[in-house]
Amino acid sequence: MLWLQGLNFLIKPLWIFGVDRMAQIQLGDELYGKYFVIFNFCLMFNILLDLGLNNYLTTRISAEKETNVKQILAWRMVLSLFYIALIFVFTWGKSWAAPLIALAIANQVLASFVLFFRAILQGHRQFKRDAIVSVTDRSVSIIGGAIWIFFYGFRGFEGMIAFFSIQTFGYFIALLLGFFWSKKMPDAAPKRPYSQVWQSVQWFAILAFIMSIFTRVDSYMISELAPNTFSDAGVYAKSFRLLDAALIFSALLSTLLLPNFSKLISSKESTSQLALLGSKIILTVGYPLMLLAYFCAPQIMELLYHTGDNIQSNRTFIYIMASFLPMALVHIFGTYLTASQQLKTLSSFAIISMAINIILNYILIPKYGALGSAQVCLITQSTFASLCIAGSYINKAFVWRDFPILRFGLFLIAGIGVFSSVQQMAYPLYLDLFAAFLTAMIGFLLLFSSWKNITQLLKK
Repeated sequence: MLWLQGLNFLIKPLWIFGVDRMAQIQLGDELYGKYFVIFNFCLMFNILLDLGLNNYLTTRISAEKETNVKQILAWRMVLSLFYIALIFVFTWGKSWAAPLIALAIANQVLASFVLFFRAILQGHRQFKRDAIVSVTDRSVSIIGGAIWIFFYGFRGFEGMIAFFSIQTFGYFIALLLGFFWSKKMPDAAPKRPYSQVWQSVQWFAILAFIMSIFTRVDSYMISELAPNTFSDAGVYAKSFRLLDAALIFSALLSTLLLPNFSKLISSKESTSQLALLGSKIILTVGYPLMLLAYFCAPQIMELLYHTGDNIQSNRTFIYIMASFLPMALVHIFGTYLTASQQLKTLSSFAIISMAINIILNYILIPKYGALGSAQVCLITQSTFASLCIAGSYINKAFVWRDFPILRFGLFLIAGIGVFSSVQQMAYPLYLDLFAAFLTAMIGFLLLFSSWKNITQLLKK
């Protein structure tokens, strides 16, 4: 079971840094930009395939409450038809993109049903089978992508179609596996009106919909407003996919924090130490990552994409990776607000941030392209994080006196000092990686140890 969890954690980075990276290199900025725009556009409305039903299903089954799975499956089929119709309406007239749109729709519909069957397995505590289904789609896609790269490569429009098709096939295989295992689960409950179910899931669904648009609208706006449209979208995609990989860490942390927050809140115990522990972990990891991106953008982009001499690409990467820290903090304090049943408050924060995001993108993208959108990403994610932290503080999630402000300041100064020292040398990239590791260790010592422990350590 442990090896499955480890594979689950590694599978997405393997995809991003392996097959996805090669697709970006071989397709080029413009073609990959087209793929990225269409994929994200369909992903924006992905919540319409679910509307909180998966969460409802898992919760009901795990609590051993009567649940008519076939009825929920029928609702999901209706939602899928609505989703398909909506996407076709919004993309009408884009004949060049028709094959990509069809594949993107199939991709998202299959993925949603994979999650549906996983929700059933999770509710019945079939965690091993759930983990196997979870890694199946990407594992199949990685193997299929590697074979395709070896024999053909992702070149031209046909290469883009192949790239999309391989992912869709991976979801199809995972769907068959999930269906085979979940159909054996008992299902003999009476039907319930959807209005009753909607009362249980409405704010979860609304929040998920807002967040989906908030995090995915950038690429669509770039394709419509940027000077170089799809090329700019491709430049943006390179950095965003790396951010996506980094956020796996904070997303995993949030899944660990949610049940613990819920337990402490229900028993009316203080959540301060847990909230600040999550913050310290994020700061220890996120700050060195931001410094690495700032000081080493050309080397990293050259290593991964062979575009180290592209100034716009490098600057876009810096702003996008700087967004990791606020987005990761949202995973901490947004999780607290979710656990404390403050979904309406969290939704209002997301709406404010999304509105700022759309307005600023509309202003900056026509002039600065991908770089402008990256700057907007940092601004709006920082706004959202600040609102979540403030909302959590008002809700008594933590007290500031528990956080080592002085030691955090020293951590910031030490990190800049370490990287600045490395920059004075004729340095290869591995020295910068060492600088990031050293900065993280300094952060660990300062944020997680007392002065007494540090003094004792230095004496030894």
